Amino acid sequence: MHDGLWSRRTLLQSCLTVTAGLGAGVGASLGADTAAYASADAYLSRPDVRPPRVALTSQGALPDGEPPYFLLTPEGSGGQHGPMIIDRQGELVWFRQAADGGYATDLNVQSYRGKPVLTWWESGKVATSNMSIGAGACYIADSSYKIIAVVRAKRGLRTDFHEFNLTDRGTALITSYYRRPQDLRRLGGWRNSYVWSGVAQEIDIATGDLVFSWDSLDHVPVTETMHHFYEGTTWRPFDYFHINSIAVADDGNLLISARNTCTVYKVNRRTGAIMWRLGGRS
Repeated sequence: MHDGLWSRRTLLQSCLTVTAGLGAGVGASLGADTAAYASADAYLSRPDVRPPRVALTSQGALPDGEPPYFLLTPEGSGGQHGPMIIDRQGELVWFRQAADGGYATDLNVQSYRGKPVLTWWESGKVATSNMSIGAGACYIADSSYKIIAVVRAKRGLRTDFHEFNLTDRGTALITSYYRRPQDLRRLGGWRNSYVWSGVAQEIDIATGDLVFSWDSLDHVPVTETMHHFYEGTTWRPFDYFHINSIAVADDGNLLISARNTCTVYKVNRRTGAIMWRLGGRS
């Protein structure tokens, strides 16, 4: 099974990957603890809401009161999909159904304007044939679960699910991808081929303005890929880079990781130039 949206679904169906308490600090990791998603729960006051029933099992005692809540994005056949919070007994605290039969991932607690917020990525019906990338939007909700901002990629690009990282500048770091024509003869392909480039964007949350954009193909040649080669067509571009994460370095510049080059790049936040790289081809 390839790494991507479908394999992440399988992972999320079998284990808790993120835990946190909104307004009570970030929770501890479950470690070996697991959550099983059974048939959907039903609520008389909200018959339209049918989140999956969660059964928690623990292989060891958790510290009293820690973590107070668990954050999940369950997917599968056992109920509706969407971001969900449960307590230590597995009882539902909050649930939001993903729109149009879509999916959610990366539910997290972050800080925006000095206050804790919930953040997640959500899609409608899957809109791409390449399930290792996403097409959706990033959401921010306050402590009353009211959505206060929706962040989307700019320049006509789709918003990918691999990263949604809030900064202390009031901006969001998100990932996207761009289908670009590329000569792949050096890799054994065709002259008139196509690749997915990895795109990092920084978006002003309040205004929605694009603050910074970085395209891997402008800085990282396709020959740096360590991915097995396949013909890059218009409907299936060669995924030479596969952007995974974006973080802010101690000096304010960016750290960008790519799965298919096996490299972490430090990128100048002003010019986009690569300052150094870790890993990759020697």
